[in-house]
Amino acid sequence: MRTLVPGVVLFLGLMSAPQVWAGNDSLMAIKQAEIVACRALVESVYGVKVRSSSEVKDLVNGIFEGSAETKTVGTLRGYKLDKVFDEEKGVAKVTATIALKQVGELTGMSFPNPDKEIRRIGFSTIRPEMKGAISALRAAELDAYGQLAEQIVGMEVEGKSSVHNMVLQSDAIKAKVVAALFMTEMVSYGWSKNGNAYITLRINVDDVAMILGEKLNVSGVVEATGNGAAINDYKGIRDADALPVQSKVEKEDAMPPAVPVSKKR
Repeated sequence: MRTLVPGVVLFLGLMSAPQVWAGNDSLMAIKQAEIVACRALVESVYGVKVRSSSEVKDLVNGIFEGSAETKTVGTLRGYKLDKVFDEEKGVAKVTATIALKQVGELTGMSFPNPDKEIRRIGFSTIRPEMKGAISALRAAELDAYGQLAEQIVGMEVEGKSSVHNMVLQSDAIKAKVVAALFMTEMVSYGWSKNGNAYITLRINVDDVAMILGEKLNVSGVVEATGNGAAINDYKGIRDADALPVQSKVEKEDAMPPAVPVSKKR
């Protein structure tokens, strides 16, 4: 009888064992989540330029448009990453933290509480049904940035209305804000059962003013909660009474819920 060498025995054992697929899906999701978390950290450490606008094009018919965009750049060192991958949902979550002592070394700034840490999170997924909820969280983040900017630097508002024969014909309102935000902290975040997201961000304006060495228009701690949708179902005109009631948000640090994949129009 021929004797099998150990390597062949191991190979045959693996062939007969239950099949477990090893791939790079989870690795790619984690890597993407790392980059998203680090981007958020850069936005906090180096600042983020925010440009947002809201326009009620026709209040009579309920036509609204809102947009926001951000830009940031910076180099990170000395940060820590906590990585989690949910096998069932196919979602990666990475928490990035950095101490203000490290931020001082990166930026040359002096902080009164160098041991304090800034924490930001990033999500990524390999499942199509999870993408909407994760995208909603970033949309909520931009919404929160815009609201913080409005509170700190103010916004420019322009209104235009017309009446004909004592009947309101049109009513348009345009609001815009451009600002640079620095040292933003994340307070909480979560999702409703339909995948819509919220995130609360905070800036201690007094700390920022002391770090920058200049007086700002407002003082104290400023917070804003932004919201983001998982699916674009806005038709432009709708009955306010027919708006769906938001379901209760899940607790902080929960993985996002699966939502229907939106169809292309």
